[in-house]
Amino acid sequence: MKPTSIVSLIIAVLLIILGLVTCMIAQNMATANGEFLFSETREDGLVNTVDLTESEISKIELIVSDAEINIIGRSEKACIEFVNFRENYYNLSAANRVLSFSEIPDITSMLKFWENGFTFKGMRYLLNFKKDQEQPADVRKIINLYLTSEKEIKIFDISADNCTLNIETMSSAADYNITVKTAEITTTGLKTSSNFSINAKETDTPAQSVTMKMDTSMTANLNVNA
Repeated sequence: MKPTSIVSLIIAVLLIILGLVTCMIAQNMATANGEFLFSETREDGLVNTVDLTESEISKIELIVSDAEINIIGRSEKACIEFVNFRENYYNLSAANRVLSFSEIPDITSMLKFWENGFTFKGMRYLLNFKKDQEQPADVRKIINLYLTSEKEIKIFDISADNCTLNIETMSSAADYNITVKTAEITTTGLKTSSNFSINAKETDTPAQSVTMKMDTSMTANLNVNA
């Protein structure tokens, strides 16, 4: 190897070591302050909480394989909880007033190669990779979305192979666009002057099975293709 290549390699290794040490120090400092860089352990499993108080969001996209999704309005605090999702195996982003969550079943969620470049989810997740591997893959995955009255979400896009969806005390003009293979859907106190649609797009195939219970709920349009 050329001397310049050796020097570059040494610098790269030193930067990686420095980054890992920095992550470990930050993790210890966060733990001492009662904050969590990674999921915290609760009775219902590993929970990663994202505060949405200061976020300006008009659309929420959730893409999962098999999960329970709870959308609860009139909450005291706006936040979203991911229960038993392995941190290295999903993408979460917020841009252009869109909160987007997508579950990916393999390592490509941490290291991703796109047509136009390379993105790295974050070095701190390497420290948690072994813990991710130890977590059982068949545990029940849950997403709890708590919204305050001030959060006016215009569109909910939910896509899943199998989904249990519970919606409580949501009163707004939001569109609910749901694409599933099988689903159990329960709404309580849902009021929307817009659409509640299940596999209703022209490109959607009919759902295999949908069980619905709507209690004290009102929608302007209800479309189910199953």
